[in-house]
Amino acid sequence: MNEIHAYQIGIIVIVILFLVYRSSVYHSLITGLWEADGEFCEEAGISYFYMLLGGADMFGERTCYILSGQEDAVLINKPTRVNISFDWTSGIISDQHFSAFFYDVKDLKGVFPEYQNIRFYPECGKMVLYYGDTITAVLYKNCSSSELVLRDT
Repeated sequence: MNEIHAYQIGIIVIVILFLVYRSSVYHSLITGLWEADGEFCEEAGISYFYMLLGGADMFGERTCYILSGQEDAVLINKPTRVNISFDWTSGIISDQHFSAFFYDVKDLKGVFPEYQNIRFYPECGKMVLYYGDTITAVLYKNCSSSELVLRDT
């Protein structure tokens, strides 16, 4: 009977370690410079949208900078912090789900809400920010710029 409990505990520990490791891998992958493509910008009536996500601390909180605008005006120019939480029900190899809380964006209500969901597609470096049925941003990771910007952090 004790051998069975030892095996069960061993399997539980392995599963927990796998889930923690998987979460840390995805947290590392979402760090970097993200930019909207032309199609999203055109649909949203903007010229550009960038989001820089710094590395996460042990609680999932990270620095964040959001920049968006039109050719003749900046709409969002906001340094902030964001807490990104991994959704443990995400598939193993499919798109990944996170929830995000953006601090200090109350003045951007209606444009960029505090609470949002993230659907992350690691295969193609795509991130979709949304709340309810509203898509806030469709972003793609710019790896070469991410390396330059985050090199010294």
